[in-house]
Amino acid sequence: MPLLIRPAEPAEFGAVADLCVAAYAPFVDADQDGYADVLRDVAARAAAAEVLVAEADGELLGTITFVPDGGALGEIAEAGEAEFRMLAVAPAGQGRGVGTALMRHVLDETARRGRTGLVCSSQPAMRAAHRVYERLGFRRDPRRDWSPVPGVDLIAFAWRPLPDHARRNQVSWDAEAANYVEAARRNWAASKISWGTWDVPEAEIGALPPADGLDVIELGCGTAYVSAWLARRGARPVGVDLSAKQLETARAMQAEHGLAFPLHHASAEDVPLPDAGFDLAVSEYGASLWCDPDAWVAEAARLLRPGGLLVFLTNSLIATLCSPDTGPAGERLVRDQRGLRAVTYPDDDAVEFHLAHGEWIATLARHGFAVEALHELYAPPGADPARFEWVTPEWARRWPHEELWRARKA
Repeated sequence: MPLLIRPAEPAEFGAVADLCVAAYAPFVDADQDGYADVLRDVAARAAAAEVLVAEADGELLGTITFVPDGGALGEIAEAGEAEFRMLAVAPAGQGRGVGTALMRHVLDETARRGRTGLVCSSQPAMRAAHRVYERLGFRRDPRRDWSPVPGVDLIAFAWRPLPDHARRNQVSWDAEAANYVEAARRNWAASKISWGTWDVPEAEIGALPPADGLDVIELGCGTAYVSAWLARRGARPVGVDLSAKQLETARAMQAEHGLAFPLHHASAEDVPLPDAGFDLAVSEYGASLWCDPDAWVAEAARLLRPGGLLVFLTNSLIATLCSPDTGPAGERLVRDQRGLRAVTYPDDDAVEFHLAHGEWIATLARHGFAVEALHELYAPPGADPARFEWVTPEWARRWPHEELWRARKA
């Protein structure tokens, strides 16, 4: 029987109290700080907020307290935000997705009620819960860390609803992921690093630094083949992508090739990782095409150490200006360059982002980057004419189809 998420009935308050106390016992000295009494007072929580339970076949498997509007149970929520507390899963519910189901319910309610975000506090030792939070798009918010009583330190997590373009792109890429499995296999099996539609060899360009010993973040990693290439060269990569289906393929490739590195299900516009943890940020048709430029470049700047490099590939400006709503790029300008930013196509709900060169330079500069190189990529002789429908090799031999940027953080 599927899980049912519903408000707790007063007759169940005792069972909910027992569930909470048992779940929190390994992490808190409840008797010492009086927290057991707080956990047991379900009636007071239900009067001030919304106590929810997860049940299957009449058995209570979990509970969560949803605080949509602050009040007496609000601890760290700011104006417009919702909060949750006291997530607990019974032993019989562990490994059955109960905690995730409760969390998804309050996330849906947060969005439905128009709240600007959802926050929570947690014990540092509650790592299993933290993994659930991260999978659902929460990120650490250290500025809200606090201590309710001496000797008890709590860490904060926050979630924000996805912007419309990110939601649309997530849905689009989850639907398209199966069509990119074969490309993932081909790229993971490749021994040499190459770029873009035409597999231009990195050896001919030199956009990347020597990888050995570098901490690398791949923003919008998709199937994470760029991370795999760099890992084999001694880097320590971390992949971030908003498409769960693409990450499923990436994990399958990791297992097939015996190559493990962290993969995070998150937007490149809001990465759940600490500041200044990386030497290189890279994106090949990931964040560079599907994320708002100011948002993802700001995240790249935050994640990079001083002197770190940002290397990203996207469609060229001229290819974008010459691309009609349907069919391949032609020999006429069909879009205005002035005001170019978000681009959509009639047969696709996804949203691409394209900037003119001056806007790219200004965006990078706003976030502390200086451009070191802009490589314009053309189709090589003998390129497969039927590989992609949006550009022909004849066109891409005359004009650059892609741009590969390299910029350094001050």
